[in-house]
Amino acid sequence: MGEGTKRVSNSEDLGFVDRETLRLWRVVNVVGWSIGALLVGSAVGFLANLLFVDFLDSLGTFDPFLFSPAGEAFQVAATAVAAGTAIGAVVGSRVYRYPRAVTAVVVLIHTLASPFAATIPRVSGSAWITSAIMLLHFPVAIYVAHDLYLRRRRPKRRDS
Repeated sequence: MGEGTKRVSNSEDLGFVDRETLRLWRVVNVVGWSIGALLVGSAVGFLANLLFVDFLDSLGTFDPFLFSPAGEAFQVAATAVAAGTAIGAVVGSRVYRYPRAVTAVVVLIHTLASPFAATIPRVSGSAWITSAIMLLHFPVAIYVAHDLYLRRRRPKRRDS
């Protein structure tokens, strides 16, 4: 190495305290942003659900469509896509490693918890049908997370 160059150390060159601090930061990064993504996804899903009901009410089609099984299914699907986009955006832009796996776990937790939320209708009275429709989270959230992660990991460089 030249006299003026500075060597960048990897994790093997770090001391015990530094390695453990880095390990703790990686765990906290994944867990913390996962909880944040779950909260943001729940809030966005809740708002999407309310806006959907308000939109149908403004069209004058509130009662007949919303309380039919097709209306309930469409409402759950719209909520799932909105929440999945929000979850994917948070995880993809903030999680240090493995955004697809982290997103899948967060979406699974959100999917299992959503049918028990008071604001999301149970399609045909069944939590199982609602959970099946909520699986729309997965492809949307994973696509958004992976796309944002790749954009973040590959910055544009100027040629010298």
